[in-house]
Parts: sequence; C-alpha cells; structure tokens
Amino acid sequence: MSTVERSGAPARQLAEAIARLFRQGIHLNDAAWHFIDSTFCHPSVEALGAILSDESDPERETLLELIFFPDADQRAALEDDIARGGFTAGDEAAVLSFLLGEPLDARLAVPGEKKILAVSVPEWAAAAFLRRLHIGRRMDPRLTEAVARFVPEAQRIRVNVGLRNSRFAQTEKKVLFLVNFFTQTAAGGEDFLDGIDFLMGFLDDIGGDVSIYRALADRKRSCFRGLRQALRFEEQLERHNIETLLLQGVRAPHVDKSDMLRQMALIDRICRTVFGRTEPVGEDSVEEELLVEETDDIAGLIRSLS
Repeated sequence: MSTVERSGAPARQLAEAIARLFRQGIHLNDAAWHFIDSTFCHPSVEALGAILSDESDPERETLLELIFFPDADQRAALEDDIARGGFTAGDEAAVLSFLLGEPLDARLAVPGEKKILAVSVPEWAAAAFLRRLHIGRRMDPRLTEAVARFVPEAQRIRVNVGLRNSRFAQTEKKVLFLVNFFTQTAAGGEDFLDGIDFLMGFLDDIGGDVSIYRALADRKRSCFRGLRQALRFEEQLERHNIETLLLQGVRAPHVDKSDMLRQMALIDRICRTVFGRTEPVGEDSVEEELLVEETDDIAGLIRSLS
C-alpha cells in the first residue's frame, strides 16, 4: 500500500482540485470547437445539451471524450498538486474514488454563447481524464532538480507538464542530455518552450543508445530534404499543371515548409547550446542558424545551403 493510499490526503486534494477545475468552467481550444462545429453543424447550447443528456445518442461518447480530454492549461493548473502528491500508478483508483464521492458536474463555456452548459460527468469520462494526467509517472530526480534550479519559474510548470506527458524512456543518455540542456538554457528565451515541445517528441522517436547529436543532425538533414522536395515540386508546378505531373508519376510532397524551417532553427540552437556546435546541411559551413531564422526566401535559403 502506497503512502497516498494510507493517508488519503494527497488523493483527496487532487480530486478536489479536478472537481474545482470542472466547476470553474471548461474552455475547449479552437481545434476542438472546429471539430464540434463541423461534426454537429454549428450546434447551439441547447443542441449540445440534448446530445450530452441522451445516453442513447451515438455521438454522446465522442463529444464527452473531447470535452474531458485534459488540455495544456488544465494540466498546468493541476501539476503542483500532482507533483506534491508523490503518486504511483496504483493511486489513480484512490483519486477517482474521492472524485466520484459526490455527484460530479462541469461547466462548459460555448464560444459566442452567454449561457453556460452544465454537464454531468460520467464515471468513465472522469476516469479517462484522470488516466491522461499520468499522475503516476515518476521523473528521474536529476531532471526534477535541474528544472527546479535552472528553468525560470514562469516556465517551470510547463516544462514539468511536458516531462510528465512525454513518452520517451528516461535512459541515462537522454537524462544527462536534458539535464545539460536545462543547465545551459537557464535564461530561457522566447523559443525555449518550443524547444521543450520539440525535444519531448524527438527523444521518443529515437532509440536509447543512439548518438543524440547525430540524431539531431539527421533530423535536420531530413527537414532540409523535405524543403528541397517542396521547392522542386513548386518549380515543376510553374511549368506544368498538376494533372501532367500526376501522369508523370510525380507526387506532391506533404511538407509544411514553415515547420521544417522551425525545426531546423530549433535543432541549431539546441546543438549549439548542448554540444557547442551544429551540423551544416550543405557542403559549405555557413551560418545556417542566422539564415534559417531571418529569411523569408525559402528557395534562396535552400539554394545557398545546397
């Protein structure tokens, strides 16, 4: 039996914090509302309420899943209670028991509507919300200490939320890499949190034994190849229509050029911060970081680095 199960206090406090969050109001992001509008044809508050109160409605479960999927702001609001609780994976049941001890209701704010929609939270939806908070995920103590010592207070919760919800295995190599990253980026910076988001996904994509510097360099080259393919396709479109290209077997690259540039710039900064160097993608060792950050001429940038 864990300390939480014996005392009950941390589980009760987290349950109360979740219930309070629901009562204060749930504000879905733009992407969620776009899905709701397109799926339910711009529903009114009354229409949403009718769906949510009708257990036989086939769309009800999908809608509840969307409403009670914790977003970044909700995770941040609960992070201190989760961290203080010292939970293990088995403590979810104790928190859920306290959460469902009384009827659980939430208030849903609907854009463009003054009326607030009261939603009764089913047990399965509360359990799914709690499960997605990953309260039992334990951080390597070295990561916890590095974040506490070196990450600016205003950004600390967001970083801890990112670590808690990451999926990468905390191998020795990855832990030491992140500790060094946090240590060297003590001043933060406007793109610091973007770098954290990138690294959480990147570290999950790579194996535990690979060279992190080499993996970052490979990702940068992959982004550059994507940009070059996109540019080549756009140049072909200037000479031929899309039907002709398709008949020739040319496939349109599914590349977000802005995202590729963003990733290249983040990789340069991360590599310079942690390793003191970065890897050029072209034959010439140019100041790519400045080029990537400052240019709006993607075609010119690719030509200069090729």
